[in-house]
Amino acid sequence: MLVTGQNSNQDLLQALAALLTSGSLAKPSTPLKQNRRRNVVVCLANPEDVDTVQSAFQEQSYELTMATSPEQVTSMLQMSHQLDILLLDPNFHAHQQGGATIMRYLNMLNPARRRRVFVVVTSHSYRSMDMQAAFIHGVNLVINSSELDTLPMALSKSIQEFNSLYRAFNEASGASAF
Repeated sequence: MLVTGQNSNQDLLQALAALLTSGSLAKPSTPLKQNRRRNVVVCLANPEDVDTVQSAFQEQSYELTMATSPEQVTSMLQMSHQLDILLLDPNFHAHQQGGATIMRYLNMLNPARRRRVFVVVTSHSYRSMDMQAAFIHGVNLVINSSELDTLPMALSKSIQEFNSLYRAFNEASGASAF
């Protein structure tokens, strides 16, 4: 529909109202199951933190993959749906600037793909669930390294909030909830 002229705003509003009331919003072509087993790639520098995360996720519906290098993670990001949640310590492979390399790669992804990767950054200097810090760092969730045992609960709450925030966008674009 091409809209021109003086009444273009009203025409746009009418077109939008017609679209919304017709119920012909795009449906996701391949919806993601809400209760599916999510893949979590763990990029932690401290072996004790890795053990804590493995213990915390033992009885959860997540599949953990322990990353061994930044290259492995960027390779996984290239593959569709191989990585749902990324748990990243900024000091991961510090000698290679692994955390920064992964974040740079994430930021270069197209927006649709980037929205499908839920990024959690952990550090001893962060306050858990600090949404302002998460926003500043361009991630979905920040958590203090000393509280990694609560990560499954924090993830559940954060994913619910993320889905609530993007509900209208997902409905309008035909995307499924995370």
